[in-house]
Amino acid sequence: MTKHVATTVVLLLTLFALPAIADANASGMSARDAQMATTTALSSSLPGDELPPVAPLYNLLDWMMGLVLAASAIFVGWLVTLRRVVRQRTRELQEELDRRERAESALRASEHKYRLLVDNLAQGIWHIDQDARTTFANPAMAAMLGYNAEEMAGRPLFDFMDARGVELATRYFEARKDGVTERHDFEFLRKDGSRIYTSIETGPLLDEKGDFTGAIAGVQDVTALRATTEALRHSEANLHTLIESTDDIIALRNRTGEVVVSNGSFARLYHALFDVEVAPESQEATHLVHAERNRWNEILAEVHTGDAYHMDYAREIDDKMRYFAMSIYPVRSGGEIIGSSEFTREITDRVRAEESLRDSEARFRLAFENANVGVCLVGLDRRLLRVNERFCTMLGYERHELEGLTVDEITHPD
Repeated sequence: MTKHVATTVVLLLTLFALPAIADANASGMSARDAQMATTTALSSSLPGDELPPVAPLYNLLDWMMGLVLAASAIFVGWLVTLRRVVRQRTRELQEELDRRERAESALRASEHKYRLLVDNLAQGIWHIDQDARTTFANPAMAAMLGYNAEEMAGRPLFDFMDARGVELATRYFEARKDGVTERHDFEFLRKDGSRIYTSIETGPLLDEKGDFTGAIAGVQDVTALRATTEALRHSEANLHTLIESTDDIIALRNRTGEVVVSNGSFARLYHALFDVEVAPESQEATHLVHAERNRWNEILAEVHTGDAYHMDYAREIDDKMRYFAMSIYPVRSGGEIIGSSEFTREITDRVRAEESLRDSEARFRLAFENANVGVCLVGLDRRLLRVNERFCTMLGYERHELEGLTVDEITHPD
């Protein structure tokens, strides 16, 4: 813009100088003579000197006046242009300021929301610097350890653990310096000296140059979960001991009929029946398919409706018939049937004892009925429980007449 203004000034000066030169020519003077006359007049206008010619002086004054007016016009134009430029720049600066203000306002709002989120998280947030000193801990983190956030600020990470924890934490912190992000369990010491068990997910913090500046961690209190897990593990150990100490055959099946828990007796039976290996300690589902698969599926479908199922069955194992009594019950969780529990007891000895008893009773009945002498069975109350045909003939009674009478009623008084 300065270049354009200078060019304009030169043009205007030239335009205003031309009339003065033209006037000098009209008066019969050359331009050089006019210039010399003007110079002489100006140089000799001292007190006591003779006055210079007036006409050339007026022409010079007109020329100078025009020059001043041109310069004033140029200056005014420059001021107008400058004002317009200043206004434009002012608008641009104001727009830039407005944009920055909006951006800063949005950033403040975002930071406020983020701070609210972090402060109200149930999970602990812990930030440490490159020297492992606490630079930030949210209220949840501080509460886990029994402090407030101000008490934790500036304190080394290692202040909140025992000697073994310091050893582990030092190793973990070196891994952060190497850029490693990981998740692990860790035991801290609370302000009151009690222990708290946590699950930590942590990673390094780097600056724009990629240099390590610290680490940040999300910390979850798992003390209650750990206690529950330990109790569950203890309960499972007791259950395992219980089901392994019985000869009963026990299995737990899921909704599809796959075995998820079983004892050694179950494994031995199914290996003998179907040549299928089932590890009692394994929690992996094992689907057992046998010749009665369709019937088995029908039984499970009935159990899954909420009804228990009971049945006795016999199988030939090692060329011997063995007998079993099985009961299947639905397993519920939250009111929903999620599987079935299966309890089977071998009843081979009982069945054989019952068969022996039936055989013995049959032999006794045969001997009782075919005896050549009268035979009767008498209860503790001296009533006749059973009589054979020979006994009825001897006394002249029908069988139904004798049964129920007392011995005294059929004995002669003498």
